[in-house]
Amino acid sequence: MEISLSGTVFKSYEVDTKNRTREELSEESLSFDKTLTKTNESENITYQTTNENENTTNIVFTDPTNGKHVQVALDNSTIDRLKRNFSEDDFFQRENGDIRLNSKAEAFVSGWFADIAYKREFLSSDVNNDGKLTEEEYLNTKNNFGIEGIDTFSKKGISTHESVYSAYVQSKDIDSFMYRTGTEVNSLDDELNYTLNIDKDFDGKISLEESYKGEGTIEEKVKNNIKEYYSNPENMIKGELSNFFNDAINFLIDTLEKEKKYDKNGNIEIDKKQWEEIQKRHNILITESLKQDFERKREKIEDIYA
Repeated sequence: MEISLSGTVFKSYEVDTKNRTREELSEESLSFDKTLTKTNESENITYQTTNENENTTNIVFTDPTNGKHVQVALDNSTIDRLKRNFSEDDFFQRENGDIRLNSKAEAFVSGWFADIAYKREFLSSDVNNDGKLTEEEYLNTKNNFGIEGIDTFSKKGISTHESVYSAYVQSKDIDSFMYRTGTEVNSLDDELNYTLNIDKDFDGKISLEESYKGEGTIEEKVKNNIKEYYSNPENMIKGELSNFFNDAINFLIDTLEKEKKYDKNGNIEIDKKQWEEIQKRHNILITESLKQDFERKREKIEDIYA
């Protein structure tokens, strides 16, 4: 059984790298600290975290969209991961304990901040500007996406393909959560930490594969997608081949739930005898691949992601 995925879920804001000297960073820290002490809503600050805890460190960088200051709380484990990938010169330790990002590290983090803050609309969804998101506020963010799937049944086996058909959509526009399933996302800091960690290759894009792996295994995510979709009576397959397709879908799900063995190409091995019996039971002779499409959506939404 072959599983394939395609598409990009989110893409970071494109940021030009800017190298600052240690002297520039030292002088900047003085003016920034003064700005923070004046007001939490200064016109020179885009975002100031209210989510610090013993496992986080405040990170400072420049908002690439407007040149204002940003302060976020990143998990120490996230910072360690960034330090392993970028130069130590990209992390300037301030006297107050904050870390000022520089150069490539700043471009990477600030690019994802801008994507989350503006394109995914985390800032505008935080109606009372308290730095935290209620469940209702989170539903107004565009932190979700929709997928299309094709299950293909051939004489010798099964393949399933899932692809992104729409990104940056509000959760109320999709019939289920495709991203961070079962997780309560409570702040911009929370999502930034998560995004920085699942962008495994630091390319500024979250692929469908990276999104699925962020929640566990690809096989488990695909299985849950298929089970949830076909659990809705409205999505049950109808027509001349309905009984065969429904048995085939159950066989597919059962294969994903069992302890798996893989062939030399990394595909899941299926119970070929059981698959042949299903075809015989329905008097099906598959001479060409039979395909069943499914769409994880309530209604077709124009893909606004370019």
